[in-house]
Amino acid sequence: MSNKLLKQLKKLSSGAPQMAHFSGCVLSSYHAIAAKRQSLDTQGRRDEPLIVLIGETHLNPLEYLHHVVLMELLKDHDGGVVSALELDHDYLEKEGMEDYIYNQAPLSYWYDSAEFAFANFEAPEAVYSRKILFNYLAHQRIDQKIKPLFNDASCNAFDEIELQDSATKELVDALGVEDDFISTVLPLGMKIRNHFMVNTLDRFVQRYSPRIALQFAGFKHLAGDNEYRVEDSLTALFNERGAEVLNIDLSPCSNNRVADENIEVSTLLRYEAVGDENVRLIDEHNEQDIGLNETELVASYLDALGLSHFKI
Repeated sequence: MSNKLLKQLKKLSSGAPQMAHFSGCVLSSYHAIAAKRQSLDTQGRRDEPLIVLIGETHLNPLEYLHHVVLMELLKDHDGGVVSALELDHDYLEKEGMEDYIYNQAPLSYWYDSAEFAFANFEAPEAVYSRKILFNYLAHQRIDQKIKPLFNDASCNAFDEIELQDSATKELVDALGVEDDFISTVLPLGMKIRNHFMVNTLDRFVQRYSPRIALQFAGFKHLAGDNEYRVEDSLTALFNERGAEVLNIDLSPCSNNRVADENIEVSTLLRYEAVGDENVRLIDEHNEQDIGLNETELVASYLDALGLSHFKI
C-alpha cells in the first residue's frame, strides 16, 4: 500500500489545485522525515529514534487527513513507528472506552464511542476527520504497524490541569508548582503539559524502541511563540534530553522559531464553522465558497487517494 499510495500522491500533486497542494504537503512531510532518518543512519545512529513534532491548528480537517495519510506511508518503515496525540493520557477512561486499552472491545464499539466523544470535542469544523483518525488508529491497534499513544496531562471540564489524576499531580509536584487551579492554555499549564508529553513519549519510545516517533500537537507546543516560552516548548525539552528532533508545522499562522529545522506546510483552504455539522471551505486564492461540508470534502480526498476503505 505504501508504494502505491506514494505514487498516487505524486500523481495528484500535479493535478487540481486543492488536491495537488494537499498531496504536496503530505509528500513534503514524508520526504523530510525519510531524509532525516536516512541522515541519522548514515551517521551510524541507526538505533537512535527520530522525534517528529507535527504542529496543527486543531481546526483544519485536512490536518487530520494529513496525519492519517502520513502514517499510512510510514507504517511499514523498518524499525517501527509510534504515534502520540495531544489528548489526555486518561482520555479513554474518561470517555468510557477502557476496553480499548485492553484490546477487548470490537471496533464497532470504538467507532460508536468515538462518534459520541468527538461530537462534543473542541471544533465542529473537524469532527468527521477526527473520527477518521481514530478509526485508523483503531485498526493499528490490531495490525500493530503503528503503536498509538495519548500523552497529554489530564485536564478537567473547566480546561484546568486535573490535579486529582495521580500521574499529572506527580509531575506538577516535581516541577514545584503549588497552584490549585492551573489553566491548560496559559503559559504555566502549557509548560506542565509539554513536560508531561515529553516524559510520556520518552517512556513509550524506551519501551518499544521505534526508529520514528510522531508527536501530533497544537503548533504552539512545538517551539514557543510570543506568548509561550521557547525553553518550555516540546522542541527545547526534547533537545535537553539529547533527542534528534524534526519539526513539521502545518499551521500557516504559527510563529515557529526553529527555522533551521522547521518544515512549514500550509494548506490552501480556510475553514469557517457554519452550525454544528458544516463548514465553509474557502479557496484562499479567489475567496469562493467551495460548497462542500467537512464529511464530503474528506470523503472526496480519501476516494482520490484510493483510501475509500478508511471512510466510516
